[in-house]
Amino acid sequence: MTHVQPQQRVIENPTGAGREMVMAAPGDALQFSPTLVHALRHWAQVQPGKNAYTFLSGRDQPEQLISYEGLARTVFGLAAHFRREGLQGERVLLVMRSGLEYIVGFLACTAAGAIAVPLYPPANDKDGVKLRAVFRDCQPRAMLVQRAVEASHGPQLAEFPGCRALIIEELIAAHGDVDPATVDLTPPLPDDLAFLQYTSGSTGDPKGVMVTHRSIVHNNHMVAVAMGNTRDSVIVTWLPLFHDMGLIGMILQSLSLGARSVLMAPKSFVRDPAMWLQAVSTYRGTCAGGPNFAYDLCIEKVDDKVIDTLDLSSWRSAFNGAEPIKAQTLERFHRRFERAGFRREMFFPCYGLAEATLFVAGGPRGEPPTTFDVQRDAIHRGTVVPASAGTGDATRIHTLVGMAIDGREQVVKIVDPGSWTVQPDLRVGEIWLKSDSVTRGYWNRAKATADAFHAYTTDTGEGPFLRTGDLGFVRDGHLFITGRIKELIIVNGFNHYPQDIEETVQTLSDDFRVHCGAAFSFDDERLGIVQAVVRGKDVAERFEELVAQIRREVLKVHGVAPAYIALVNPAMVPKTSSGKIQRGEVRRSFLDKQLEVLHAWEAERPRQTPAPVSAPTPASAPRAVVEQKLAWIRDYCATRLNSYLIDERRTVPPYVVLDFGNQGLFGMLVPESYGGLGFSTREFLKVMELLGSKDMTLALFVGLNNVLGVRPVLRFGSERLKEQFLPSLARGRELAAFALTELGAGSNPQAIEATARASGDGYRVSGTKIWSGSAAWSGLMNVFAKNVDANGHPAGITAFAIPQTSAGVRQGPEALTMGLRGMIQNTVFFEEVAVEPWQVLGELGQGMTVAQDTLCYGRMAIASLCLGATRLCVQLMLQYAGGRRVATGPLLHNPYTRSVLTEAMHQIAAIEALVDGAAARVDAGQAVAPEVLAVCKSVSTELLWTTVDRTMQLAGGRGYIESNFIPQLFRDARIFRIFEGPTETLNHFVGTSVLRGRPVIRAYLRELLDEDTVRTHYDAVLGPLLATQPGERDASLDDWQGQLIGEYVNHLVLYAASAGRGGDAAATRWLLERLQAARARVDSAARAFPALASVDALRAFGDAVDREFGRRENPTAMPNTSLDALFTAPPGGAVKPPPAAPPRQAVTTPVPVPVPVPVAEAPRPPTMHVVARPGLVSRPEIEAFIRQWISGRSSQPVASLSADVEFAMLGLGSVDSIDLGAALSEEYALTVDPSVLFSYPNIRELAGFLLGKLNKRTGSTAAE
Repeated sequence: MTHVQPQQRVIENPTGAGREMVMAAPGDALQFSPTLVHALRHWAQVQPGKNAYTFLSGRDQPEQLISYEGLARTVFGLAAHFRREGLQGERVLLVMRSGLEYIVGFLACTAAGAIAVPLYPPANDKDGVKLRAVFRDCQPRAMLVQRAVEASHGPQLAEFPGCRALIIEELIAAHGDVDPATVDLTPPLPDDLAFLQYTSGSTGDPKGVMVTHRSIVHNNHMVAVAMGNTRDSVIVTWLPLFHDMGLIGMILQSLSLGARSVLMAPKSFVRDPAMWLQAVSTYRGTCAGGPNFAYDLCIEKVDDKVIDTLDLSSWRSAFNGAEPIKAQTLERFHRRFERAGFRREMFFPCYGLAEATLFVAGGPRGEPPTTFDVQRDAIHRGTVVPASAGTGDATRIHTLVGMAIDGREQVVKIVDPGSWTVQPDLRVGEIWLKSDSVTRGYWNRAKATADAFHAYTTDTGEGPFLRTGDLGFVRDGHLFITGRIKELIIVNGFNHYPQDIEETVQTLSDDFRVHCGAAFSFDDERLGIVQAVVRGKDVAERFEELVAQIRREVLKVHGVAPAYIALVNPAMVPKTSSGKIQRGEVRRSFLDKQLEVLHAWEAERPRQTPAPVSAPTPASAPRAVVEQKLAWIRDYCATRLNSYLIDERRTVPPYVVLDFGNQGLFGMLVPESYGGLGFSTREFLKVMELLGSKDMTLALFVGLNNVLGVRPVLRFGSERLKEQFLPSLARGRELAAFALTELGAGSNPQAIEATARASGDGYRVSGTKIWSGSAAWSGLMNVFAKNVDANGHPAGITAFAIPQTSAGVRQGPEALTMGLRGMIQNTVFFEEVAVEPWQVLGELGQGMTVAQDTLCYGRMAIASLCLGATRLCVQLMLQYAGGRRVATGPLLHNPYTRSVLTEAMHQIAAIEALVDGAAARVDAGQAVAPEVLAVCKSVSTELLWTTVDRTMQLAGGRGYIESNFIPQLFRDARIFRIFEGPTETLNHFVGTSVLRGRPVIRAYLRELLDEDTVRTHYDAVLGPLLATQPGERDASLDDWQGQLIGEYVNHLVLYAASAGRGGDAAATRWLLERLQAARARVDSAARAFPALASVDALRAFGDAVDREFGRRENPTAMPNTSLDALFTAPPGGAVKPPPAAPPRQAVTTPVPVPVPVPVAEAPRPPTMHVVARPGLVSRPEIEAFIRQWISGRSSQPVASLSADVEFAMLGLGSVDSIDLGAALSEEYALTVDPSVLFSYPNIRELAGFLLGKLNKRTGSTAAE
């Protein structure tokens, strides 16, 4: 096909409202405005009275018309209203049935600068799941509905918080008749987002494709030139308006050209396909079409008498797309409707996808479809061999339909999906595309966007390309589609395309419903077939015969024997809105045993080769309560959470704690019977990941209460303990803490020194715990202590649940941490605390069982938290690199940037698979080895730290600026490599476990990988290390190898999690490369111990540094937080000198009886008892004192300090607040809290507070 390149010129709009692009093609005057809004204004001025859209409600209903002028008046009236309502830039759902209101609502959103999200009213539970998924993803502010939809779906639509339902008829009546010239709306720019097109989900979850005006205009131009559409065209469509083919290809194509469009509801077409053909005949339609099944439906259902009344001679482009095109269907349709004036050259086979706006290839126009007969077996091997006359058996021939590629508007490549190398003609590969029609990516899905939209070929370095996920080849400038990567069926190393197998089945008998079956693979390369039978036919007695036919013919034609065949009703074969078979849904129904069958047959499994245990399937859609909590968190964190202030003030605000408690988020794992949410582990981890992406401090705060606080009580507590504490813990009315760590017992909890001595029927617990998260706020603490007998001999470790109100519990000083500064980490003293038997957790002396269960479970929570935080870092990098230009061009295009993001993307996917698999096993009641959970924690925390560091590095100086949030991420992320098991300790634990022959890791790998792979990557690596007997090895070498083996196992487990769950090929390849590099390090360690310096040499080096540079000391003045001795006089009145500072050593001997604790051992918060200052003080005097103090601290002139200026605006922080509190306490003889600056944020409010305290003390009312 030969096209003349359209000439393009840009004409300035004389009104200044925008710019219009005029494209002239031979024989046509194609005008394309830069945006849809410009196009509507243009045609309303040029041809105001022309009928823009005609809607056919039904045979007995009058047609509904709207002119271009009427359309503009309605659209711009509604758009002005939307602007006034603050919807510019917000997402607006269109939950309406097909009709003129849908078009008006969509265009009004576009004109207002709102982001339209085309959808449809849910017809069943599955539709409701998709609607909720879209709501979670795009977080809309409003939805447009028709009055009938609101009446029928009101309760369902009311489930979405923060999303107003606006009735389109009421809006049109109130605002829909306005002169567009009087509406002052800033027009959108070509690169502005026009709408989100949610994919149909035929092979995966729906994703919001971000479609810009530029891509719409470019794609509309391609369609118009390819199909020959002009201003005089008449487009006739039944396609859904929420689908890209119906919305862009029909409605927006017509608007761009100034043409006329006649439309009807999809249900009208399905019920009566003749109505569509009669509309083409009556309105002299020139462009109409649909998926392949639409033509099959017309062949089957349009009566001969109706055909005799049709005149289809006006038809110019009968397009066929959105699913595999069958040459047989084209031929049958032509033969049946030829007498009505339909000609073979009217067919326009086409290919496209939402990610490329719509259209990629099609035609050529005016010529019969291009077909190509190929050998079916060769296609299965990835090569293309033309079928010759001597091929023999016709079943071995496959006829494909080609589509012309316009290489002037785009670049189309066929790429090997494994190596990403460009393939020559007649070679099957993935279709990659570069074009102005390619959209911006997926809404809120950075990983999926990077994976699909930013691909580069490895041999030529070209890019970025869109990876379509479709397979095909090129021949003579035509594109031939063979299938989709994700639906490919691989048996014995050969590729089989499901549509080919389905077509073979459906041609066997009239009992089989055409376009209503699914072929898929399951259980290690076994073929399953589900086929619908025609309703109303008495076929039950032929079921066994039909199954036998399928078995014989599929084996004969495709060379593969089916392992499972089911005959079902048509409702069991779901389809997308464009008619595509949802094979993944059919497969899931089969695997979940939800498939309702009329008759089924399954081949007997070979006994000698049992299939390995399959990995857990991906998590299903979250329950409604989980979706609601996730949506609440997203909205709350966006509107109520200030991470900067939490970090600066070193505390989580009480209102946040209360709000989260009211939502039940502190009791996610608590059963509903105790007042909790009763979440599964998978559901809990979804929340933790989301919280991690919002604020790590808050995520850890919530996670600690659920895991370290609640889990020991829930799993090991007595019924009395559960009834007393779980309800309040679940509601957040009390918090729980975990007290395990001591000065001498960090990564080795067996070394704890806290003791529990028998005392009557109970115990007395004594000891000191450090760095206990939220202990100062907790109402209950899970404490671990060493049982000792009367002689002080240890007898195991026991866990106790101790209320904070217990006598002898004393809160010690808070540790000022580097990160997670809003989380209180403090010391707790236990001084002969009485504990009763019902407070024991688990068995006496088995406390480490409680600790290990809790910590292992917590490692999944930490991993999910870190995954969420890592995703946030990737978002920040993409956002920054997308807008930053460096010397070599856009930073996002820089190879280093892409390598950093690629690594993060692949590791996120692998770790997600790993953690989700572990969580699924826990929910199923299966044991998960501690080694696997240790890997979860290690790899996730290391990934977070690496990604945070690279985020700061990528952002350069901006990454070092506190207000840009990255420094806080940097500080917060650091602790996760340390607490609940440092990475090095966990690696050593995993490596030592493997070296000692524990089989758990190998068993885990075997569940995900085949035996040969496990032997290659596990047995072959460990064999040389295990060959040496333990007594023959050096202990230091064992430790060193244990570390490296642990690191290697981390890489191997990640690889298995990705490969075993069908991960992306590029990600699996990248993980394999990392695994091979780790193996090289292990091989090196097996040969020789590294040349490390001796301990004596290291000490000598340290001494030399001390002599030359001196030791790091801190003799400078520091804040004194101890209470002055004058205020600690004993009751007798004698004043003692201040006690000397205690020596810096841990007290390890338990205290047998209560004894007074010296003040210096554990400073308490100061409680000041002072003598009131005589005389009254006025507000001006107090304000003057505060001004003078602030002036001295901030160097601001006193006169410039307004009483209403915020302290934060003056740069005053937490240290200043402490000092000012001390100054005010001394000046006015009051006890002033150190957080005074944060509680009373300006001079006026602080002075008022102080005046009130002074008046209350004196009983006076001082003058203002």
